[in-house]
Amino acid sequence: MRNLNSIYMLEKRKDTQQGCLFDSTSPRRIAMLRRTVSVSPTSENEARLPASCLAELGFTEGAQAVLQVSRGRLLLTEAREAHELQRDAEGFAEQMESLQAQIGQWAQRLPEIPEEIAEGDRPSNVESELRFAAECVLNDDLRTAVQRLRSAAAVTDDQLREQWSQERATKKGTSPQK
Repeated sequence: MRNLNSIYMLEKRKDTQQGCLFDSTSPRRIAMLRRTVSVSPTSENEARLPASCLAELGFTEGAQAVLQVSRGRLLLTEAREAHELQRDAEGFAEQMESLQAQIGQWAQRLPEIPEEIAEGDRPSNVESELRFAAECVLNDDLRTAVQRLRSAAAVTDDQLREQWSQERATKKGTSPQK
């Protein structure tokens, strides 16, 4: 079974293309395929790859995939429906909330930041710096990230079109059309 977190990237480098299989849960490369290939056009809805690349990616012949090309790079990923991606975003939000709870419990075990340190009358110490960092991550970073993921997981195309229409009308100084 193919790891759903894996992507295959081809990067244009002079006269060759390099391909790497990455696991998005880890910054390390899993495998490296490198070879010089002949590039030729094909139909708009088709991409041809060497059989060894298909096998390495976990794709079978005829499988649906999404192909993106930008700035000299080619990205090939498994084709997925928007509702599947939204379900993933909701799952990430749940994982982040769990992490948020763990960091919150850890931060509660740290000493309170003394008033003199908070007001800058005394230099900080490691415990205070850790408490401050945890509070910032909890209140600013993670909370905002969870809210954004949940919002994206629940939004519809109609809502996005309406929002775009309102923002566009505001920029032009007119009222949005419905």
